[in-house]
Amino acid sequence: MHLPISAIASGGPAVVGPVIESTRYRTGGSSSLVLLDIYAPVDKEAGDLLVALVTIDTTANSPTIYCQDVNWNQRFAYGTTDTDAQVSVWTKTATAGTDTLRIELLTGPAYHAQAWMLRVSGADLTTPINAVRLTNGASISASHVVGGITPDRDNCLPLYLLAGDSGVWPTIPHGISGAGWTLGDTKASSNTNNNQVHGSWGYKDIQPIAEATGSVTVTPLITDGAAWAQFAINAE
Repeated sequence: MHLPISAIASGGPAVVGPVIESTRYRTGGSSSLVLLDIYAPVDKEAGDLLVALVTIDTTANSPTIYCQDVNWNQRFAYGTTDTDAQVSVWTKTATAGTDTLRIELLTGPAYHAQAWMLRVSGADLTTPINAVRLTNGASISASHVVGGITPDRDNCLPLYLLAGDSGVWPTIPHGISGAGWTLGDTKASSNTNNNQVHGSWGYKDIQPIAEATGSVTVTPLITDGAAWAQFAINAE
């Protein structure tokens, strides 16, 4: 039986559904990038669902992201030239091999990137992603409301991902507020360079029945543009 994060943390009753077992962070640092290798958590096991959460800052426009490994599936990529920020999510069924995701940024003048890879058990490996909602804050804002979704299957695990453009340091930590939402992590690609990307991701308690997830408000330390997504991982 799989325990959701909420049950592990609270000692509450078990609910069958996806579980984030571990995560691994990767940053491209303060340099402009063409390639970024995103590594799987060291404890991953064959048959896990791997979910890569990618945040990118550009100086002018949103990049085209490409991966040569056909076993990785890009589920969405979203951002605008107004925000100079982009979020994307990729999934793969883990193997006994390395399972590294190498992304190539094919257009645009300069990029800063960072990513998290999640190891998830108890997920549907055939159709891992449920509802998706993509939004951006083209205008400069002190906080960003990540709108809710309504999954059409029971026992989904909702997540959000936000990427922020920044010419000012510091940008983290991100604060979040929203019923049932928990911050997973908040990072910036560099703490020495103003042209970095900052971002965060979080999750909500597993939805035992298919219903609206509700919004989550994300508040970075600085006021700037951003792009974000809310989506859900299907239970097996």
